[in-house]
Amino acid sequence: MTAPLPPTPGLPPAELLEPARVSALLELLFDVTVDGGAAAQIAGLVPQIETLASGWRARWAVDGQTVRYYGYRDEPLGRSQFGCSCPAWDRLGCLHVHAVLLAVAWRLDEGRSWFHQPVWALRLRPLLGAPGAVRGATAGRDERWEGWLRYELVHDPGAADPLFAWTVEREVMRLGKRDRLPLKPQRCPASWEALQGQVRGLRDADRELHLLLAEREELVTLHKGRWQAISGRGREILQRLADRVVLGLADMDDVRLGGQPVRVQRAPVWPKICGEGGDRGLALRWSPPVQRVVDMGSGFLLMLDGTLRPLDPDFPDTLRASLGRPLPVIPADGQAEFFQRFVLEGGLPVEIEAAEDLPVFDADDREARVVLDEVRRELVVDLRYAYWWDNQPQLAAPQDPASLVAVEGDEPTWIRRDLAWERAEQRALRELLPEGLPARFSGDAALDFLAERLPELARRFAVFGQDSLIANRLRGTLEPRVRVPSGLDWFDLRVGFGLGDQELGAREVLESWLAGRPYLRLPDGSLAKLPEAWLARHAWRLAQIEDIRRVRREGLGAQALPLAAPLLDEAEGDIGPWRALADALEEHGGVPERPVPAGLNATLRPYQRLGFRWLAFMREHGLGACLADDMGLGKTLQAIALLLDGAGEAPSLVVAPTSVVDNWARECARFAPGLRVRLFHGPDRRADFADADVIITTYGLLRLDGAALAETRWRHVILDEAQAIKNPASKVTRAACALDADHRVALTGTPLENDLLELRSIFQFLMPGFFGSRAAFQRRFVAPIQRQADPEALAELRRRIRPFVLRRLKREVAAELPPRQEQVLRCELPPAQRDLYERVRATYQASVEASIAERGEALSKLHILEALTRLRQACCHPGLLPFEEARDVRGSAKLDLLMETLESAVADGHRSLVFSQWPSLLERVSGRLEARGWPYLLLRGDTRNRGALVDRWNDPDGPPVFLISLKAGGTGLNLTGADHVFHLDPWWNPAAEDQATDRAHRIGQTRPVTVYRLVARGTVEERILALQERKRALFSAALEDDRLDVGSLSRDDLDLVFHGGVDDLGAAGDAVGL
Repeated sequence: MTAPLPPTPGLPPAELLEPARVSALLELLFDVTVDGGAAAQIAGLVPQIETLASGWRARWAVDGQTVRYYGYRDEPLGRSQFGCSCPAWDRLGCLHVHAVLLAVAWRLDEGRSWFHQPVWALRLRPLLGAPGAVRGATAGRDERWEGWLRYELVHDPGAADPLFAWTVEREVMRLGKRDRLPLKPQRCPASWEALQGQVRGLRDADRELHLLLAEREELVTLHKGRWQAISGRGREILQRLADRVVLGLADMDDVRLGGQPVRVQRAPVWPKICGEGGDRGLALRWSPPVQRVVDMGSGFLLMLDGTLRPLDPDFPDTLRASLGRPLPVIPADGQAEFFQRFVLEGGLPVEIEAAEDLPVFDADDREARVVLDEVRRELVVDLRYAYWWDNQPQLAAPQDPASLVAVEGDEPTWIRRDLAWERAEQRALRELLPEGLPARFSGDAALDFLAERLPELARRFAVFGQDSLIANRLRGTLEPRVRVPSGLDWFDLRVGFGLGDQELGAREVLESWLAGRPYLRLPDGSLAKLPEAWLARHAWRLAQIEDIRRVRREGLGAQALPLAAPLLDEAEGDIGPWRALADALEEHGGVPERPVPAGLNATLRPYQRLGFRWLAFMREHGLGACLADDMGLGKTLQAIALLLDGAGEAPSLVVAPTSVVDNWARECARFAPGLRVRLFHGPDRRADFADADVIITTYGLLRLDGAALAETRWRHVILDEAQAIKNPASKVTRAACALDADHRVALTGTPLENDLLELRSIFQFLMPGFFGSRAAFQRRFVAPIQRQADPEALAELRRRIRPFVLRRLKREVAAELPPRQEQVLRCELPPAQRDLYERVRATYQASVEASIAERGEALSKLHILEALTRLRQACCHPGLLPFEEARDVRGSAKLDLLMETLESAVADGHRSLVFSQWPSLLERVSGRLEARGWPYLLLRGDTRNRGALVDRWNDPDGPPVFLISLKAGGTGLNLTGADHVFHLDPWWNPAAEDQATDRAHRIGQTRPVTVYRLVARGTVEERILALQERKRALFSAALEDDRLDVGSLSRDDLDLVFHGGVDDLGAAGDAVGL
């Protein structure tokens, strides 16, 4: 509430009451407009004021009249709070109240200061806004459109949504006899026909606007003559209607204002305040001159030279109230104050026209600047305009409303701003910086802006402030720096990242990249952007290089060349020799020629000569080698040629399965009789190898005597059937990796059987640290390939191992081999054997599911394997099962089928190998063979003189059947005397069966080979065949081609095993006793 008025301490002196000042004070402080004569009368009344009372009921006597104060309204002090006893008060023209207003203003501190201001300043002050609490609410204009029909967009405070709920009021205006005093308006009828009947002179624009609303009945509705929005779309229509009203008026040829005809134009106008110097001073005026202002309710129309034009909707509100009012002349002694106070500080937009007597000039030059700053680690981007004067930039901001820029100096000088140019520059910046000005960025968004968007801005604008940034100081993008150290006998490669004199290591860059952080802080505290394109290509490569370095704890070695080769072209240093070696490794056929060593008593086939040259090439460069030729292509002979080529410098060690140790000794004696070969086995073995060129031992003895064997420096260490070290945690694998050797070779037709970790284990022996850590290998290869079937990870794995694995297939290099045919023979289990199988299945299904539920799949692994073994035994022969219930079940469908097929084979002169995992099953087969009087050979793990057995078998007059334990004779033997191969019990890993088959289908075989797999229909064995194909796909994908269909024994596999069976048999029998 307005405070009570204090007693009058006095009245303003007469020298401050000249008419011009009185008029300006009343307009400024109370929005009261009086002419010069009235102002002079008011000035004369002020000294006559006599205070009768003060406080809440203040009264004054003025020239015989009483003026009263009603201090009960909660609003700023204004004319409406006073009343006068004179007759003129009702006509709002009471001069007594105006005189009292001046006296009251003099009492108040905020009002008294205005009496001392120059008159020109009082005239200009409203253009900067209301001066404070003294001024009351503006009265507004009461001019309205007059004509036959009026449209007005009004706000309805009672609407549900006062922000958007607009209504359209249409009223018929009937002109009265006096100008601007129309009769009471009538509501406009809803229909166009009714409107035509009541109003004459309707125009096309009236019809257009009426139809616009009528056609939108679903969006707006007519209520009491007002169109009310029903929906959001209706609000949009009504909001646009104000513009349509103005456009409609422009189509009318007899629009009247105040009874006088006017023209209407659609283009909006933005009046400017212009200043022109002259003898009287700086004269201000509106340009173009504004003759009249009409308040349309939704906007303003200006009368300009007899034409009405809409005011630009963005025109400043502070200037709108003064439109059309005369502007003052600034005397010479007030111009400095005018420029400083009103133009620079107040932001009054004045365009100063050239004049010799004004210190206002055009700039020598100008530029738009993008300015960077920081506020609490937040990046702030803004725009500044630099106007050059006397070789110094004078800055202005877009938000500065002033039209001039002050120049510091002894004499007051102002530079004229080019506002049109500034607006154009601001529009150009907004296209590149749509966030607006000032734009603010924090965190990575700030750094993204500096790295990605600022360079584009810098091509268009001058950029300032970047060097002063602290938290957001971005120096640029890191540059990869690849170096190959010189003067080393081994290969090494170092990768760092730098920017100028600042450098970061590869590990911290990779950590940031993998964490999704695109920026890193440099040692000097500034920031740099990661080279994302480079890292997208090489991050995985660099991560593996760093992992290998951490595991090896020394230089990378030539084994890393294929991995690092793509980085060599970017490296500093002498890379010529390493590039040549990398190229040679890329193509196996690119290894240099090398003569076959003298003393080799064999003629090597072309692919075998290449294999020997490749092994020797890898040895000379300190690289491990995996010779993975298909089984039966002479890996042993190629290895013997390598041993002979390096004989005499140091002994070499060959580690092989027990079943083929004798074969190695015989092959060495046959093909390299000049080699001094010694077997390291038996109870009398001694670790004195000085008199030997080649030492041959078994994996079992390597496990037992690994420490003694590791004390010798070996020229070569060759692991035959190297899949024996596929388990990296086994003692034999650790013993093999601990051997000290110049060169390491792995011979295996199946470097990968079940899992990719087997491949890593072999490479860990060949070149320790080749794949880095086990965890990194699992992340990069095992999980993506075996679980997600990721073709990119598979391709990368093949690229990594290809230079170190030489694999040729029989169909590629031994076309002369006879064909091999494979066939699955299925047998039906008889009722008693089927019932036993189903009881075993049901029993283990329950126990396995309970174990998994209680302990999880990982800890239930042994129990799962036991269950699968028992199911397979039930398929082969009930006698293999250790259950009491199995003793009463006689016969075996599978052995019946075997004997039936063997009988036909023997009768036709074929010779057959019969493989089984269980020696006890082979004993049951041997009993049936003896019952028929057929001669046979039997090879088990405890069989001695294996070489004699092999020789006897390969004798054309040997027996027709050879029974072989899969583990004892499935590898390393040459049994080309057979042309039939039987597998009695398929297992998950097909590699073991394939190796056993290749005992017969290998070089030296002259007859077609037929392979039979015996399977019980509707049992786990059929599931095994399906899984075998998946295992073969894993092997082929990693080593041969890009096919990929992998997986290990999953929960779904287990469900198929334990829920599977024959469809026409239900659950049979009771559970077996475990």
